[in-house]
Amino acid sequence: MTAFLAVLASASALLVPSADADVVVTRDTLALPAGCSVSETAALVTGFLDAFNRGDLNELDRLFAPAGEGRTDFKWFSSEEGGRRPAIYERSLLLDHFRERLRHAETMRLVSLDIGPGFIGQGRASEVGLSYVLIRQADDITARFTRGKGQIDCGRRQIFVWSMGASLDDGSLPTTCPTPTGWKPGAPVLACTRGPNARAVAPDVVIVPAARKGACRPQVAFRRVRSMLSAFNIGNASSFRVGLASRARFSPAGRDLTTPRAIQDFVGHRYFRLGEGWTLTRLAPLRGPGRFALTIAVSRLGAPVARSLASVTLDCRTGLVRTWRGPALRLH
Repeated sequence: MTAFLAVLASASALLVPSADADVVVTRDTLALPAGCSVSETAALVTGFLDAFNRGDLNELDRLFAPAGEGRTDFKWFSSEEGGRRPAIYERSLLLDHFRERLRHAETMRLVSLDIGPGFIGQGRASEVGLSYVLIRQADDITARFTRGKGQIDCGRRQIFVWSMGASLDDGSLPTTCPTPTGWKPGAPVLACTRGPNARAVAPDVVIVPAARKGACRPQVAFRRVRSMLSAFNIGNASSFRVGLASRARFSPAGRDLTTPRAIQDFVGHRYFRLGEGWTLTRLAPLRGPGRFALTIAVSRLGAPVARSLASVTLDCRTGLVRTWRGPALRLH
């Protein structure tokens, strides 16, 4: 578990109380439906887990959607325990399942929660989907991290899908949220929205014109940089690398990253661990074919950190980036 504690990030996250757990919101970039803000959704989930751990069947009954044929009526509850993965599709059997698990002295504690559009069909404006990590323990379950999904009706403030999978045993950090300095799993709970850590381009971005042709025009360079920053800000290293030419030199923070694995690790670390975002505020031509200066506003966990200079050189035939230097910030 020591790898889980090696987390470095800004401590500027928002701390909010939620049920019996403290919740740190480390990314909040989506317009969520009424009743399903990050803190409200975390309160609902921790309220469910707290009621389960207390054995409060009346509260559990209230927190789950009723039976019916409507879109947000109860759909299923599934969990894996003792080598089985029972799925309950009949609402009338749900409380019996909870009673059975309580006889096994099961407890569940929330570690992290990320919130976004629903995953059933196209989703609706009044519901959200969840991805979460729990610590589960029972007389037939060794204490372990468990990943799962859920779906919430924001209007009724009820859960209509809850699905817990097998143990998380691949050694990865048990959260998809940015992690504040010194964070330990479950103390406090991390909550975040899915999506970018920052805008790729500032609303008042400045693009300095120049009499250049083809793929080395400022507008072409702007589109390339915007696309790569959009990928960077959602932690998508594969899409970021699409903008790099073969044998390109990507040198952020004063260090050359030349292999796909090195770029993958860098982009993942900045997105998941630091909650870092890069926003382009200015692009201007430099002397030499395909060379441009960038001014990038860097943020972490939504808070401004620095405004830093960077530079790119494009291949004027393909429009791909041959070199990218900066912003000049420390790697951690």
